[in-house]
Amino acid sequence: VTVSVLYWCRRVMDAVKNAAQTVAQGAADKAAAAKEAVKTGALEVACAAAEKEVKKQTGRSIRVTTRNVPDDWLEWMAKTGVNSLCAPDTWVFLEESSYNARKVDLWNERGIKKIVMTVRTDPEEFSSDWKIAEVEWESPSTTMTIHWYPRASRDKNSPNFWKEKGPKEWWSLANEICFGLRIYQLPGKCFYKSDWVDNFDDVDPDSYFASGTTVYRRWLQFRRWTLLWYARPIADYNFQWSTVAPKKNDGRDFDFDAIRNVPTDPRIDAIPEEVRLPTLDDVQLPDGVEHPPPPPTTDEDEDARNKREAEHAETLPERRARPVNPFAPHGVIELNGLHVIAKGNKLILTGATIHHYWEVEGGKIETEVRRNERLELKCFSSEQADSWAESLIASGAINSEHTTCCVVA
Repeated sequence: VTVSVLYWCRRVMDAVKNAAQTVAQGAADKAAAAKEAVKTGALEVACAAAEKEVKKQTGRSIRVTTRNVPDDWLEWMAKTGVNSLCAPDTWVFLEESSYNARKVDLWNERGIKKIVMTVRTDPEEFSSDWKIAEVEWESPSTTMTIHWYPRASRDKNSPNFWKEKGPKEWWSLANEICFGLRIYQLPGKCFYKSDWVDNFDDVDPDSYFASGTTVYRRWLQFRRWTLLWYARPIADYNFQWSTVAPKKNDGRDFDFDAIRNVPTDPRIDAIPEEVRLPTLDDVQLPDGVEHPPPPPTTDEDEDARNKREAEHAETLPERRARPVNPFAPHGVIELNGLHVIAKGNKLILTGATIHHYWEVEGGKIETEVRRNERLELKCFSSEQADSWAESLIASGAINSEHTTCCVVA
């Protein structure tokens, strides 16, 4: 009997203990849930306050909201993230000036009505150390999405909300917004021009066939004398047409290293000399800088050249791969002999000589030259297609559509 009583006493004590633990855990869970609710509520309040600040800066009623914000980002988003939308620095491109006039027009044209903020917790490795945010937008949508990157919370963490007294921190998002909304676009003839184009035919790594291709969006970069394309955007090349060569980004005078160098991939020392640069006597260059020499003459006939290029092509791997470096160009399109026309929002390049870059075993970059190529690229708008055509024609391209068809009697 004594053993039985002790047994049941022990069972009762265990039950009481477990009940107490359950109550305590429940209280802790409720406290944690309440804490997260407070953070979520604070974020909602901060977003509502941001809408008023954004309207002050832009003159537009824009809804501010968030999506899929991790729990450990909630407080940061309510403070530093929202502060970044409230800060005048973010909207500096809308300040009234002749320099900003085009940006203001394009901002109004985009008609943004909603801003969504979210987090990329696992960005691509190459961008995780330097990128703070990325703005995503596609025409004709009126919603832009701001994707915050880990570096943003790592380097800045505001102790206060925008409306609170005391020190605050934020990021200026002016460059990210201008880039994401493509507000960098210029009309008419340009000295430098860069933008996304669609329908770019390129190698398909997933194709069943080694030579299979598919269409991509590619970053087209025009440097007055040269035309390159990339898988990812390379900024800082948009400049209205001028008879005076603009200075380089570091403030120094223009030189042809700025045109030929490819600093984004050290394995590509420079655009090869066989990519002939047009001679444009209408451009005033700094003292000591000469125009490119005329295209070199060669005794090699066309048959011999084609044979040599065919032999070189045979050395390339069966399944070709573009350079692994995410910022390396995929190739160069010569302006000499290039025919260009614009049709609606399409930019049509024909008779093109294209130098393709391929990465082969050992990380080496090889070049394959293809001639008489045709590209029919989709631009953002008919205005931008016309601008591309005008810029390329002003730099030596031919204003017509090249054809190899024969008339049979």
